[in-house]
Amino acid sequence: MTTLKKAKKIDLFTENGTPWYAKGIVNEVDEKDQFNTVSDGYTIVQHSELEDIVTEVLKDKNLSPVTRKEQLNEGARLHIELTFPQITLDIENNGQQVALRCTYDNSYNGSTGLRSEIGAESPIGRGFLWVGGVVKALEDNYYHRHTKGVNVAHFEQKLEKGIESFKTKIRDHFKHMFNTPLTIDQAKQFINDAIEDKGKGASKKYYEKILNSLTTASFTNKWAFYILICDVVTSEISSSKVDLRNRQLSLIITRLHRLIKSNTTTTSVVTPSSSPSIPKNTLALVTTAPVGPVPQLTIKRIHKKKFEVTVNGVMVKTFKKYNQARKYIDQAA
Repeated sequence: MTTLKKAKKIDLFTENGTPWYAKGIVNEVDEKDQFNTVSDGYTIVQHSELEDIVTEVLKDKNLSPVTRKEQLNEGARLHIELTFPQITLDIENNGQQVALRCTYDNSYNGSTGLRSEIGAESPIGRGFLWVGGVVKALEDNYYHRHTKGVNVAHFEQKLEKGIESFKTKIRDHFKHMFNTPLTIDQAKQFINDAIEDKGKGASKKYYEKILNSLTTASFTNKWAFYILICDVVTSEISSSKVDLRNRQLSLIITRLHRLIKSNTTTTSVVTPSSSPSIPKNTLALVTTAPVGPVPQLTIKRIHKKKFEVTVNGVMVKTFKKYNQARKYIDQAA
């Protein structure tokens, strides 16, 4: 790895030579290499300091992770990724291990503060399993905006807390997904619905890549779909674009958790003469309508704007409104 750049703070002046209220952050050995303009209260944390902190923490805990370091934005940002093959979870109880993965970031250009995040490595495609903002364990992440009072000791403690959360909160989160049934057809419907919601989610091209991967995939639960999503997005976005990767995963995974919440369903009988109300907060509602001796037609609520009519679990037609699906069943009866 090339030598890590060091930064320093310099005074700035207006065109007439008057001192300006802001300060400049520049390369310590080349002031023409400018990183950022900041307030006087900004505290520089050198990339080398972050590297030393991480090295010391690992030494204290006798850990030997697989380490990847990368200088981004022409050295203005340092990204460190640690994968711990000795700290793993067996979510499926089949010997397939999910390893703890931590990332550390620091920047001089304002793209990030001093940051640490807890995640995991995909057991299949080695992608980054994003959990940020979903699992309450993320209080064990660390972020500081480089203002006065950077607490290095507090920053060091986060790895220990992150390991504990990985073995408890994150494990439970993954197990819940594993115990939530999800078919390939439902996954495809989820992606198609997301593509239709233009401007309300991640980039269409990533959804399309995921949809393409589903043509050769085979799974029966939400956990496997989650892994596929993370692997596809990680493979499609360059490692130098960490924030883009996290933002896209955040949008897709948050949507996944919002629309596919549990492995339970609510069932009620529908007849042509009845019009039951649909609970607004129940996404997995299944309503059946008897249609004589032939197999039953079923209305399945995928989310608030998507209803499927199925026969013996096979999707026949989709509708945006419940009444449209009901009318279709009434006509069939």
